Amino acid sequence: MRENRLHSSEGGEDSSPSRPLSGFLGAVRSIVHLVTPTERAGLMAAYYVESYLANSLPTILAGYMAQRLGLVTVANLYGGGIVLLALTGLALAFMHFYQARRTLKPDISD
Repeated sequence: MRENRLHSSEGGEDSSPSRPLSGFLGAVRSIVHLVTPTERAGLMAAYYVESYLANSLPTILAGYMAQRLGLVTVANLYGGGIVLLALTGLALAFMHFYQARRTLKPDISD
C-alpha cells in the first residue's frame, strides 16, 4: 500500500501551518524590541495597517486598470512589477553583502 508522504512526519513536504506564522512572528519580533512596552499597541496597529495597504492597494489598482487595459495586459504588468521588485531586492542584498565583505577583509598590501 502506498503511503501519503505529504502528511507523513517521515520526509516529504512540510504541511505544517506554523511555517508561514514563523515568518510573521520573526518580522514582529524584529521590530517590537525597538519601542517601549507602552508603545507596542501603536506599533502593531501601524504594522497591520501598512501590511494590509501594501497588499490591497496594488490589487485594487490592478482591478481598476483591468477594466481599461484588459486582464492579460494588467496581469503581465503586475507580474513584471513583482519580478522587478524581487530583482531589485536581490541586487541590493548582493551589494550589501559584498560591501560588508569588503570592509571586513583585512588589507594585506602592507
